[in-house]
Amino acid sequence: MKIKGYALLAGTMAALLAGTLAYGAEFSWSEVAPAVEKAGLEGEFVTLDSLGIQLWIPSALSEYELTDEDVEDGIVAYYATEDESDYVSIYTEDGDDMASFEESMKEISSLSDFEEAVINGLSAISYENSDKGISFASYMTPDEQIVTIECGYDEDDGFKEVGSIISASIMSSDAPAAEDAAAEDAGETEEAGDASLEGIGTSVDNPVPFDYHNVDASVYDGVWVDTGMGFDVYVPDDWEIMDIPEEAADQGLVFGVGEPGAGKNLMVTAGEIPDASYNLENVMTELSPNYEYIYYADLSGIPAVFFEDDAEEVCGFCFIADGYLISGVSGDADDPTIQNIMISVSPTETKEGAEEAEEEAEEEAE
Repeated sequence: MKIKGYALLAGTMAALLAGTLAYGAEFSWSEVAPAVEKAGLEGEFVTLDSLGIQLWIPSALSEYELTDEDVEDGIVAYYATEDESDYVSIYTEDGDDMASFEESMKEISSLSDFEEAVINGLSAISYENSDKGISFASYMTPDEQIVTIECGYDEDDGFKEVGSIISASIMSSDAPAAEDAAAEDAGETEEAGDASLEGIGTSVDNPVPFDYHNVDASVYDGVWVDTGMGFDVYVPDDWEIMDIPEEAADQGLVFGVGEPGAGKNLMVTAGEIPDASYNLENVMTELSPNYEYIYYADLSGIPAVFFEDDAEEVCGFCFIADGYLISGVSGDADDPTIQNIMISVSPTETKEGAEEAEEEAEEEAE
């Protein structure tokens, strides 16, 4: 199973869903739903009457019939792919309040990365068993039951992020229809004159935001590399910077970094723009016929056009700087390594300034 349009999803939802839930955050499904729709993720809300809750389940999962043993263990519902490599199990827990429940979970050595939030009005905590590829989110329901959503995921197919969306969808079954709530919220936002997620990526003024702070250091041991073209990328530390052959340089290739041999890589080209009036709208017009997904993006402060094509297993970006069109092209946008690299693209001076500030702070502390 592949979760299509992941890079778009990552850009629009990273701030909401980094680590599943952000500590102390409070948000609602109406903030998340437009990004899910824009990313092309299909699913529907199901209601679990015995728990008084409803939640969004992706259509890539099917509901499995529970055994008597499952029911005895407190499992209320179970959804999975055909091979069960990705699954969602929903079950009740013992506990009178979230604080004591969280403390009891923290005593289990295999669990880590505990975060707290209020999701759709429900108190919640998230945590992980990263060794087994399982993420958890536990909630206090309106009926004062503690319910856990357990998401098992394949590291290579993007389902971990989809599990975060599921965790962000749980709400009281008495809440307004989820789709209606999202539509109402989007309408109010538009009336207020603010940019809504519904139109994100469709114009230069409303780009998909990428933020290098959301790089996931757990995906690989990495190192920041200066491309020499005004931006840095965070790549695996065993990747090698390539020597550019003269013939390739004549074709505009200015930088390359990748796995030793013929593996994953990032290739950067530069070419002069036709004239000073050439802009990202021109880039969008020229590239749109060639790619399945294409949208305006903000790469940590760099206005750009981002593109993906699942069939060709390619993704990349273009931006204009100093009279040149700079393009970076890499592999499959559903690959966690490539996702991380694309999220990391950011102006070189951004991190230089951060490093200088850090050094100054250390000197003052001494």
